[in-house]
Amino acid sequence: MSAVSGPAVSGRGVRLADVSGLHKTVVRGAPPTVAFGLVERRADGGLALGYGYDEVLLLTQGAPSSDDGVDLTHGLTALRLSGPLATELLSRVCALDLSDPLTPDATLRRCPLAGLAVVLVRDDVRSERSYLLLVDRSYGQALYDVLLDAGAEFGWTPSR
Repeated sequence: MSAVSGPAVSGRGVRLADVSGLHKTVVRGAPPTVAFGLVERRADGGLALGYGYDEVLLLTQGAPSSDDGVDLTHGLTALRLSGPLATELLSRVCALDLSDPLTPDATLRRCPLAGLAVVLVRDDVRSERSYLLLVDRSYGQALYDVLLDAGAEFGWTPSR
């Protein structure tokens, strides 16, 4: 399930992929299992995000194992930006300090990115810098296009 009109792209040191097919379930009201702004990798390979002060957003490959939350799968676009130059690319469209001391692996930040309200999740994969970018689905294509434009200097080309 693609939320954006455009292929995955890769280039010198950075890759962008649409991962909107992840199931996204928000659980509200109960004492959070993950503190706001932090991320936990779950035993099933999914992620639990401290999404709000009383909210946890679960990202899973399969359908959630609980009926306790609200399904946001079709309401959010999820893009993954990975590679050793991912932070450099993001710095062109985001004023947030993404250095290791302020945005280490397994953290979540809500921030403006090229004027869009984005949830930025640092989620390194096999020791490689990686970010999940979550945005309201109606802005997914705009986010993709902004990142594609910012990535032009990295020699991005479509990869299938």
